[in-house]
Amino acid sequence: MSPLTCVGHKLINSFILSFTQAPIKGWNSAIFIAPFVVSLVLFVVFFVYEAYLPRGYALLPQDIWSYPNLFPLMLQASSIFMWMACAQLRIATYFQVALGNSPILAAVKLLPMGITALIVGVGSQAAPWLITRPRYVQPVSSVLCFAGSMLFAYSGGGHGSDYWKFMFTGQVIGTAGKIA
Repeated sequence: MSPLTCVGHKLINSFILSFTQAPIKGWNSAIFIAPFVVSLVLFVVFFVYEAYLPRGYALLPQDIWSYPNLFPLMLQASSIFMWMACAQLRIATYFQVALGNSPILAAVKLLPMGITALIVGVGSQAAPWLITRPRYVQPVSSVLCFAGSMLFAYSGGGHGSDYWKFMFTGQVIGTAGKIA
């Protein structure tokens, strides 16, 4: 196993651990801060290591930094994971802890996210022009995700009929925005 594999493995695991535990334990808790700081340090180590590898051996091409709009595209791509992981984990935990739902019922209540992702993902293949026009698609996607998040915020916990009015609608709108 190469050193790059070890660094990459620790980087990804630390980053995922920090963002999946933050909604449960809190953003100021050690379970978020420690892995997040470790992942940031490993992120820097990874890029320094990659910079000194000979051309053709590096995981990232040497001229990747000359690509236009690279950072906004990377941020947009990683925001999909962050939104989905935080939303799904937080909502599932809330349904189980606060509302007393069983894990199966909590999973069923999260099905709109999975079904919407499947429908939008397959449907977007029929419109390949969406990929060639990120200038228009990304802002619309972000607005849809924001709208879904606001519906979560004003759901009052999604208890009873508020689930269908706010949670279900927020899941469908937010997921459609992130997958599009």
